[in-house]
Amino acid sequence: MLAVAKDVAEVLAIARDYQDRLEPWQVFELPPSCKPRELRSGAELSAYAYDLKRYSWSLKGRAAHEADQLAYFFAEASLRVTQLTGPHAMQPVPSEWQVLPASY
Repeated sequence: MLAVAKDVAEVLAIARDYQDRLEPWQVFELPPSCKPRELRSGAELSAYAYDLKRYSWSLKGRAAHEADQLAYFFAEASLRVTQLTGPHAMQPVPSEWQVLPASY
């Protein structure tokens, strides 16, 4: 779903849905810095992805597994936000433009 999200709002909605589907025991296993948080922007989503990756390496057992799963998902979500908003974001070519053959 992330790969076909058309804008940041859609990525955020998918991320919120992912968080909402976590079981209480999964959230309980996480340290405070890795617990789900409110995501209102692409920047907040990226910051959460960074925190998950930064803290997950020091965890053990189920907490490590849960943090790794979250870190993977939110890294993918953060990447999608970057694809949609970065300077390299694909801009549609207006249909009235013509592509001319290169002349050498």
